[in-house]
Amino acid sequence: MTNLTSRLFLGLPLLLLLSATGTLALSTFHQDVAFSYIDTEDITQFPRNTYDEPPLLDRLGTGPVFVASFPGTYVFTFHAPGTGKNFSGPPSRINYQFSWSPGGVNAQSVLRLTGDGPVAGHALLDLQSDDHVMIEILNGSATPIVNTTTPVIFNGFLLYHRCLCSPLVLRQSAFSASRKSTGLGPGTLFIYYFEMDLGREDEFDTANGIFTASLPGIYVFMYSFPNQGVGRPGSVTVSLTVNDAVKSSVTSVSSAAATVEYAGTTVVLDLVVGDRVRLEKRGGQLDIPEVYVGGTLEYVSPILFSGFLL
Repeated sequence: MTNLTSRLFLGLPLLLLLSATGTLALSTFHQDVAFSYIDTEDITQFPRNTYDEPPLLDRLGTGPVFVASFPGTYVFTFHAPGTGKNFSGPPSRINYQFSWSPGGVNAQSVLRLTGDGPVAGHALLDLQSDDHVMIEILNGSATPIVNTTTPVIFNGFLLYHRCLCSPLVLRQSAFSASRKSTGLGPGTLFIYYFEMDLGREDEFDTANGIFTASLPGIYVFMYSFPNQGVGRPGSVTVSLTVNDAVKSSVTSVSSAAATVEYAGTTVVLDLVVGDRVRLEKRGGQLDIPEVYVGGTLEYVSPILFSGFLL
């Protein structure tokens, strides 16, 4: 009886503590990190953007430079205008860079986006505590023309985190792939990828561009692609297919001028084990924009395809 009493005595305060703190030690979802920042005024500070409007959402967000509070898999999205203004001369392209700095040092480029039309991109990253993530405007770039109709929006949230204190097992399925060089010719082509930026459970085949669901559930898929007008009028359509059936399509009309714009969308699907998801391109040629940095050729504005299980 004494042992039972002592166990009850020790267990009751523990349960009360867990209840008072939202059962932080029992839930695999207890780490809540999410933010949505918006800027509607011309950006004048380089290289890092500041966000002048009150955040649409701010749960453990840390301002223009996001600092990860917990280790885990994070999802980031970014939308911005591509048209910019120089202090002298006509409008020109904007060169954005999505940067990741492990532990706040030695920043490295995750994604570059260059355009003179709407710019959109996303990334899934495995971060450690105190890793830094930010959107930068590369030196020498024009100042984006930002207003209430063409804002800069930077979003992020913690998708999966690593919790050693929970007996529950969190189902995880996520991938992020990019095609940063070599465009696609005219006609109907399935898109494959040269780089796997993040992947779990070997579910994504870069050679064929196919994600195969290993778990049933609700999935979110995001994709975006550049459309570089180089005197070829027409359009490019990229569709998301499930078992070769089209579920969504986005069409970008090509410009006769040498412009770079982006198109893409987000799709939510209920999948069963074995469902195959991939992207298909139809229509005109899809080119990957190129820029020279210090005399070195770099491919910017890749085709992006990501997905994750909710």
